[in-house]
Amino acid sequence: MAKFKLTFLALLTATMICLIGFTLTPQIPIVNATQTPDILWMPLMDLSSVSIGPDNGTFPDSPLGEYDPPPYWEYLPVNVWIVADEEFRSKEYDTTYLQKLSWSDYAKNVVERSDDRLYEIFGIDLCIVAVSTWESDNSKYGDEILIDAISKTGFKAETRVNGNHINILIAFTGQYLGYVAGTYVSKRAIIMTATAYWADDNVLRHEVSHLFGCLDHEDSNDPCYFLDCIMSYRKVPVEYWMEDGWIWYVGCDVSLAAISNNWCSKCWSTIVWKKIYFLCPRCVGNQFYMMR
Repeated sequence: MAKFKLTFLALLTATMICLIGFTLTPQIPIVNATQTPDILWMPLMDLSSVSIGPDNGTFPDSPLGEYDPPPYWEYLPVNVWIVADEEFRSKEYDTTYLQKLSWSDYAKNVVERSDDRLYEIFGIDLCIVAVSTWESDNSKYGDEILIDAISKTGFKAETRVNGNHINILIAFTGQYLGYVAGTYVSKRAIIMTATAYWADDNVLRHEVSHLFGCLDHEDSNDPCYFLDCIMSYRKVPVEYWMEDGWIWYVGCDVSLAAISNNWCSKCWSTIVWKKIYFLCPRCVGNQFYMMR
């Protein structure tokens, strides 16, 4: 009987210690793949009505949210490997009025413009360390094209290219995907199409946010759906959009995922926590996200 009492007391003491330790230990939020379907869709944007004109000072700049620059110790360099397939490389791309860029300059331009806001808010710096090509399989469709790029480049987190460790792969394709862009979180790879100069940087910023643990705010059941957040699929009417001294007369509804420059508090805190262990190759989720 005495032995039973001692055993019971030992178990009770161990249980209390575990509970106290769990309560006092800061808990890092972990995105659970079971919280959302593996594949999330967003309708393609119809931007056929968009036209462009010079900025004559009539319109104010497109609004940006207020922010406090991150302290220097929050700086996080993320090495990027850009690859483009033969369809994407086959033409030049419109930027501002009467200006075109080569495929490589356009891809780098998208990454650098996307990087600006990520650096301002979070100290995340997308550092382009390599630009390469890959021959995509024309029989593939959708996410299969991204998987094709990963396979043919041999990419995986911490792959070395030009002597540098690569943290993420961004594949640009000219093939029809059935969606705007997609993110394979467990592979740390993104696929992009060229949709519109003034929107592509925001689309990439949305996809990079997935790599840092953010989920889509897909419908009205999510309270963040109604906030000004780049992860929201809520469509808003856009009369015009100004960028690089030019105005695009849009005149249609556009998803916040393609135009917002802000993150809701939920997404902001998710990215801040994810930064702590982002460069650890083993700390990666399993989701695959697609924007249609």
